[in-house]
Parts: sequence; structure tokens; C-alpha cells
Amino acid sequence: MVFVAELLISEVVTNAVLHAHSPVEVVLSDPGGALRVEVIDESDVLPVLVESVHNIDDHGRGLPLVRDLSDQWGVVENDSGKTVWFSLPKGDDYISNPEGWGNKSVIPKTDV
Repeated sequence: MVFVAELLISEVVTNAVLHAHSPVEVVLSDPGGALRVEVIDESDVLPVLVESVHNIDDHGRGLPLVRDLSDQWGVVENDSGKTVWFSLPKGDDYISNPEGWGNKSVIPKTDV
């Protein structure tokens, strides 16, 4: 499951960096032992889930991966931009820290 978490975090952060053109923050939490990932940016442009991607396209696969591999995912709009989030099921196969992921920001905001 570590691979899935890393893949999905990479996809959502890449989308934020490429499209938001703003600082990006990643927050991991473990409500009830499940992994919840939030990627926060300052853009009010919502992501678009592309349903049909051609073999030669070099983009458009990130959100379908998030949809297909996560338990849940979504987007929350707020006054300063948006949060794209997803959750993965409870399980110790992706939690390397016995205390869980903690409720903290693990990647500080950075200017893009």
C-alpha cells in the first residue's frame, strides 16, 4: 500500500504544481487509522476528471488513478483556493510509523 499512497500523492501534488501556480501544502492524517491525504493550493480552478485518455496522451491519468485506487476522493473549495483529498483504507501495511501518520503537515508550503 505504500506504493499506492506514494503514487496518488505524487499525482495530486503534480496536478497542483502544474495547474495551480501557487504554494502547495500536503497534509496527512489518520482518522480512525485510515490514511487521509489533503493537497491544498490557492487556485480556485477545480480539477477535471478526464474519462477517456488516449494511449499517446502524456496527461490526464492522475485523477482516474486517484478515483480507482482510493477508497474516497474529492475536492473542497474554500476562500483561499481548494483542497483535493483522498483516503486509503485502514491497514498497517502502509503505516511505517507505529504512531500512525499523525495529524501534521509533512510537506511545508513552498512557492511554485
